[in-house]
Amino acid sequence: MKYVQASRKNTVIRLLWCLEFLVVALAVAVAAWLRFIGDPEGHGLFVENAPVRALIFATVITCAMAAFGLYQTHGRHSRVDLLLRLVLSFGFGGVALLVVFYAIPQTYIGRGPLALSLALGLLSILGLRLALRDVLHIEALRQRVLVLGAGVNADLINSRMRRKADRKSFLVIGFVPLPGQPVKVREEDLLRPEGTELLELAEKLNVDEIIIAPDERRGALPMEQMLKCVQRGMSVIDISTFFERESGTVQLSVVDPSWLVFSGGFD
Repeated sequence: MKYVQASRKNTVIRLLWCLEFLVVALAVAVAAWLRFIGDPEGHGLFVENAPVRALIFATVITCAMAAFGLYQTHGRHSRVDLLLRLVLSFGFGGVALLVVFYAIPQTYIGRGPLALSLALGLLSILGLRLALRDVLHIEALRQRVLVLGAGVNADLINSRMRRKADRKSFLVIGFVPLPGQPVKVREEDLLRPEGTELLELAEKLNVDEIIIAPDERRGALPMEQMLKCVQRGMSVIDISTFFERESGTVQLSVVDPSWLVFSGGFD
């Protein structure tokens, strides 16, 4: 497998912000049109400061979304988590807008248009996010995963999660063989970083998360390099945790007894 020299994730996040800024701003215009149907005089008064109102509304809402982690390059959100963050963003954003309207009365858009704008904006952004992630499968919005290990346990990712639907939230960059352990993963999926440390490789590939999947743990894991990766903001998780999170199942063949003890029980 060839190395990926650079990721366009940051660029895509910026483009996503611009797109959502426009969507939220348009929500104000649509809300005003719905609110003032049959009231051309009221609509005319609203339109006088409509660009400024839409600009302020979109700025406050997208800043609130950023504050709740919706524009993080390393962010990974389930549908429930995404919905919760969006609801909180629009809720706190609405409160912040009331403060702005109090400070600058000329920008006030009215209770009806404000409520409609928040509702339309929330639904539009939710639909856009789900479409980009689940329908279009935008690669830059998926978690970039590096697997440490290329044996039987690591190959379970290929055998148990081979469908595109299984991998809609993550992208496997490659498998790194561990010294002295058998290789079961296909050759085209392997990364053989001769003379390259784990941290250097992960940064070169712009990895978001490292999955630990050795067949034998004792003396096989580069603990110091794994710690450096964590310090650089990368997530390092066990393959058991990965399967539980992504598929909602526990693969007993790879479960370490300590994982069961410290997992917090079964819900």
